[in-house]
Amino acid sequence: MTAAKRLGLSVACAFLLATANLKAQEPENLIGETVIGTLSKIGKAKQYFDVAVFYSELPDLFGSFNTCLSKGFGYDLCRSTFNYCAFSEVPLGGIAGAFLDLFQFRDVFSVNCSGGAGVGVCFACCFVPGGSAPCHSAFHREWRPDVINCNQHYGGGTFEAGSTLVVDPNPQPGQACLGTPQTCDHIGICNSNKTPAQIGAINGNPGHIMKSAGAVNARGLAFGSGLLEDWSRFLSDFHTSYDVPSGSIRQRVQPLSELGGFITGRGCAGWKNKYPESFPEDWSEPDFRIEDANGNYAEEVSRLNGLRQLGVLRLLASVPNLFERWKFVESQVWTPAAIEQYLAPVGDPDAALLQSMSPVALDVLRKSTLLQDYRLLAVPLPGETVSPRLYNGCLLADPPALELSYAKRGSLGIDLQVQAADSAVSSALEVELVVLWGDGGVTRLTVPAGGQPQTVSHDYKTGGRYQVLAVAQNEAGLKTIGALVAETTGTGTNPANAPVPVLSEIQLVDLLAQIDAHGNTFSMMFEMEGWRTSSEGFALGISRALPVPVNTDVRFGTVAGWNMHAVPLQGVTIRPSRFGDGFLNGFQGIYFSLDRVRVGVYSTQDNGLRFQDVPVTAQMVRLYPAGSSVPVLLTQPTYRPDGRLKIPVQAGGVLYSRVDLIFPQSVFTQAVQGPVTQGDWTGVAGTLPEVKPGVGDEPAPPQPLELHTLTPCRLVDTRGAAESLGAPALQPFPDRTFDLTGACGVPGDAKALSLNVTVTQGGAGGSLRIQPAKGSLTPATVISFASGATRANSALIGLADDGTGTVKVHLDAPAPVHLILDVNGYFK
Repeated sequence: MTAAKRLGLSVACAFLLATANLKAQEPENLIGETVIGTLSKIGKAKQYFDVAVFYSELPDLFGSFNTCLSKGFGYDLCRSTFNYCAFSEVPLGGIAGAFLDLFQFRDVFSVNCSGGAGVGVCFACCFVPGGSAPCHSAFHREWRPDVINCNQHYGGGTFEAGSTLVVDPNPQPGQACLGTPQTCDHIGICNSNKTPAQIGAINGNPGHIMKSAGAVNARGLAFGSGLLEDWSRFLSDFHTSYDVPSGSIRQRVQPLSELGGFITGRGCAGWKNKYPESFPEDWSEPDFRIEDANGNYAEEVSRLNGLRQLGVLRLLASVPNLFERWKFVESQVWTPAAIEQYLAPVGDPDAALLQSMSPVALDVLRKSTLLQDYRLLAVPLPGETVSPRLYNGCLLADPPALELSYAKRGSLGIDLQVQAADSAVSSALEVELVVLWGDGGVTRLTVPAGGQPQTVSHDYKTGGRYQVLAVAQNEAGLKTIGALVAETTGTGTNPANAPVPVLSEIQLVDLLAQIDAHGNTFSMMFEMEGWRTSSEGFALGISRALPVPVNTDVRFGTVAGWNMHAVPLQGVTIRPSRFGDGFLNGFQGIYFSLDRVRVGVYSTQDNGLRFQDVPVTAQMVRLYPAGSSVPVLLTQPTYRPDGRLKIPVQAGGVLYSRVDLIFPQSVFTQAVQGPVTQGDWTGVAGTLPEVKPGVGDEPAPPQPLELHTLTPCRLVDTRGAAESLGAPALQPFPDRTFDLTGACGVPGDAKALSLNVTVTQGGAGGSLRIQPAKGSLTPATVISFASGATRANSALIGLADDGTGTVKVHLDAPAPVHLILDVNGYFK
């Protein structure tokens, strides 16, 4: 069984994080950070880079690189040959061909580099900060990706700044790359130390070599290949570990879900329909498939191929009109003062870029050494228009619609009414929903197409007041969060068992590794997984990859993982990896240890995650020998001098590919949350739609309305005849809707009413809520009453904003009560 299928990935909802050492992760989720507060408020390359059509437009991306890999050569060697002018001729297909089409430089570096053999070297520009001549020509090695004579010996911060420009107007096949004359002057970075007068002369001279077609093309080649390298480096360095355990690691690292959402284009209209049904469980689709030298499907290389494809496509599409913006800003030399002046119209350039791109893409863009200043790309060119609906190169979909209300059931239960649709204008597709009840319990369900209301029931262990959260996700992967405050009738204790809380976050605190042997350094990393069943699991987080010298403690920090699928987890799986070319003598074992495991459960009382620390004991450990699906116990535990348990990766001649830590039941019993005790606590209520991935949109503040008085008039009296504004009395369930326009002089365009609310003849005490019919139920009580009493109160009540003029009345009482509404004015 493949690694992807072993992890049970869902169709079109997952991705595999590449490098040979990274496994799998479903990209987006229904919970994530959004359920422990609210969504964060962070603030055209060619159109064919919309991933919806990349199959037909770019059938052979990365062909040259992966053909090299498929022949059995190593990653570093294949990457080093990806320097364009090292090819005997410019490739017509693959990613090189795609870049050549995009940047329109098919004729650049089309000559052989050395004697027609195609094995010559290309030249690079090496930038030395602060030097009198900041750039000099450097040589690419034929067999390694680094550059000769471009290193720290020339000065701190030295780096490769692009390809050397060959300006020989008539290069012939067989000639060396270094035709004369040759210059680095086309790289703006290399001119950054010139005087203002010299910079002004360069910028004002349209015939300067820096602005020539050859210079633009050469820069384009460097930028294109550099972007690919930046993305590969980003993937290789990606991790979810941090040096200090805390409740806010999520703010310091990006969960795997964010990376997957970027690669697959979460939020795009028709998101799930843009990929083959097999994606990403099977990377053998023609767009990703790589074969080995024997013609067999090479899964690991194909997975890497796909991730590099999709990632670079997203990067190229993330900045609107990328090529034209890039061409403009890199065809002149920028001083700090000129940069600030150019950026002034956009204010915060990062915020401007995040309007159209994922934070993942911005992270990669920031690291580019082939841009004078990435922020310059945030400024639209004169006459350029950018649709606010464009995001990562695709058209954004609309978030799902969600309405919540509830009714009390018995003394300790509630019935949550959910109305969810794939958008405010369509209910043609099903919607996924997760409900967090505020006591640690979670319910998952799928709302079928058609938008019919659904009822979900829950019983609390202890009666009282709880905040309930519901997160709806539609076909585009966008989410809407709904929240309300629910209160049970009783305040006692339920003799039934409490729900098993779902662990939302798991931290491996202060993970430490050691190789007991003689030899040299290996590299290690650790992956964290959760398993919903014995055959279905998903990635939670991943540590950084670090070198581990023998007989030396190496700290990996605290590795954080998030249960993005809100499934019950009884423990956590850790997969250690050792890789590299080191050697070992006198081998004794490879171990890791943890200070503790930290688990977090969403808490109503904290309005966030409540953490508890779990000591790691030998009784928790299950070891899986490589190739076996049957675990063994750690029957002869050993400990470090500091008292930590040593968990073996390899010991006694056995290699363990998987380690499970099974949590004691006390973790779950201690995590059950009780009701909120503060009398004035109301929590968060209402809905928050996700208008683009990671960005929520709160309702705009209401416009001022003018009051128009009316002669007091009776609108509703449920004691009268049975009709739309009359009998029967209000019932505990369901809510009742009244159309209040067209009677008593209330016009159809009224936005709100000034009412006198009266209740009478109630069979039990309780309270009443009245609000616009199309909104989510709020916790605000209009009137409270005792059994049999008649009570009255004045209220300002909004009407539904869809033109129906309706209100929804919710009874918080176990018995019927009569309602009387008298109107004395309206607002519009």
